[in-house]
Amino acid sequence: MSLLSLPIFSFLLVFFARTTDVSMGTVRVMMITKGYKLVAAVIGFFEVLIWLAAMGTVLNNMDRMENVLGYALGFAVGNYVGMVLEEKIAIGYLSIRLVTKRDATALIEKLRDSGFGFIQTRANGNSGEISVVYCTIKRTNFNKWLEIVKTFNPGAFYTIADVKSVKSDVFSIERPSLNVPAVRI
Repeated sequence: MSLLSLPIFSFLLVFFARTTDVSMGTVRVMMITKGYKLVAAVIGFFEVLIWLAAMGTVLNNMDRMENVLGYALGFAVGNYVGMVLEEKIAIGYLSIRLVTKRDATALIEKLRDSGFGFIQTRANGNSGEISVVYCTIKRTNFNKWLEIVKTFNPGAFYTIADVKSVKSDVFSIERPSLNVPAVRI
């Protein structure tokens, strides 16, 4: 009697294989969008190897419902785990536009003191004069940035966009911490 013939072992094998390959797929897509071609290719190679093992187990044993359930549950959990990994890895930069009706002087002083670069401008909105603050920050620094904003201007409106590449480090006082060039062509 082999371990694969045990329903719980078969379920767990398929579940963990599928969780792993879907998580890797999420990270691979993130690497593609950030321009890390070689890393994405290597992840893709192992992702497909694991997927083939899981799929082979399911297809060779279609009469065993535990394999099908392990495959489906692994897919669902893999999506969640992949998204958590993507947040933890936090590679790249964010472009943030913050709009406030309040005086932004204390906020921009704290951003400057904390090492964040910015551009501030005055503008007119639907409700009158506003301040607009533009920042480009490393994703790993977002929580620090958000803490400052919540402390100094909790009612501020902001939008965040992912940045594929950064030409130079104009908006930040500190240099990128990764050993990867900031410029992607």
